Amino acid sequence: MHIDERLTSNHPQPHEGSLSEAIQQVPNPLRRVDERLLQDILRVNAGSQATIHAKTDHPHEAFAMAAKQVAERLFIDGPIGPLEALLERPAGPVAGVCAVCCHPHPLFGGTMQNKVVHALARAALDCGVTTIRFNFRGVGGSHGAYDNGVGETDDALAVAQWAGQALGASRLWAMGFSFGSFVAYGMALARGAERLVTVAPPVQRFDFSQLATPRHPWLVVQGDNDELVNHESVLAWTRTVEPAPQVAIFPGADHFFHGRITELRETVGEWLRGERMADGG
Repeated sequence: MHIDERLTSNHPQPHEGSLSEAIQQVPNPLRRVDERLLQDILRVNAGSQATIHAKTDHPHEAFAMAAKQVAERLFIDGPIGPLEALLERPAGPVAGVCAVCCHPHPLFGGTMQNKVVHALARAALDCGVTTIRFNFRGVGGSHGAYDNGVGETDDALAVAQWAGQALGASRLWAMGFSFGSFVAYGMALARGAERLVTVAPPVQRFDFSQLATPRHPWLVVQGDNDELVNHESVLAWTRTVEPAPQVAIFPGADHFFHGRITELRETVGEWLRGERMADGG
């Protein structure tokens, strides 16, 4: 894995706005995943889910993590009903910060138990930051039905708002995988996130270019053997935005980072820690 050092050192203050309005302006065909990929996604998604106590590549690490962290299942009031969520707190959490982690496409088996989302949450926990994973509307115990990324973004914003009120988390880390990266991207714009991590952003299915460019530290992670998201398209897109994100390419990694989950977690965690040191947070 190599990191393309294209992240600028000076980041203007984030702009807060109405994300749903921004997404609604995107032509509907651009906001809908190509349903011809359904069978392929269902096929490669098999085995991609992780349980709450998912194993890492090193069992002794999983035991140590479980001893230090507290997990709580809860329901958060969403725009159209309760959202099923998992709140995880590290020992001695960093005050005022919460990472909200968004899962892949609801229609293709995506849930908060996805192993890539689990790895993102662990990366934040490794930095001492409280995390929330949650199921979008219509997934698991969450009420509602799929809404083309618009309603799902409203769900994420409701979770972020809850974290601010219930946890005193005024600083948001927005993190997402695949479809969830599109939602996290929009949430970051609307809430003025402090950090943004997008893993395998589906730039061929959702038009990110119709949205503003994040003005805060931002990491893009992409495998160059991704069977669902073309890594060249992702790289081409990142070269069009200013300020540019930092880009981490995983040679040989597929869409779900099979066999590379620990490396993914470590890479994201290293970037998060580096950004914290850079701004003294």
